Amino acid sequence: RLVFLQATTELASYRECVVWLTEVKGVVEKWRGDHRSVTVRYTGRPAFVAEIAGGMERDMANSVLGTMVIIAVLFWGAHRCWKPLLWLLALLVLILAATLALGGLFIGKLNVVSLGFAAILLGLAVDYGLVLYQEWLAAPQLSVRALRHEIAPSIVWSAVTTAGAFLILNFSGLPGLAQLGSLVAIGITLAAVVMLYLFLPPLTRTGPTIEGSKARVQGS
Repeated sequence: RLVFLQATTELASYRECVVWLTEVKGVVEKWRGDHRSVTVRYTGRPAFVAEIAGGMERDMANSVLGTMVIIAVLFWGAHRCWKPLLWLLALLVLILAATLALGGLFIGKLNVVSLGFAAILLGLAVDYGLVLYQEWLAAPQLSVRALRHEIAPSIVWSAVTTAGAFLILNFSGLPGLAQLGSLVAIGITLAAVVMLYLFLPPLTRTGPTIEGSKARVQGS
């Protein structure tokens, strides 16, 4: 038997589809309390959108968490220092949140495909922090302002070229891909500013790590 249902709202977004389908399944499960032998299947646009978009959202979340774990493991393996690691991860989360906020402000509703920007942005933004941290280990006698003055041109031009490359995706015919390019471009620009001005100041209140001092001596 087929039972056709029509939502009382437009179900314009995939989240609305997920919520509506969940409510329908809840009603069906209550009815099935005395009809466990009946098999119920769901089809149609809300079911399709909820399944595909929900799966993509979970995949994106797992990729972000996986990227954060990889960053943490690699940084710890190279430097063995908790304070810069935790501060770096905190700034990466701040950059992601701010990018989503700016994306919602300038772009409007975000496509689920565009959420793939998060893992890409994390991999690119962390490079700026690592470059600054390594330069500080190599020259701890420099002030934050002097170090920023020395490193800023390379980070700024890297951000400009990378953001420009992703902005080209706006010429794509796929809305999700175009949004992804815009979000990465916004995030990269924001990451360059955040890392240049917020990453080093809390770290320079303590001396460089022992591992960094050894590397500096060997390099000299």
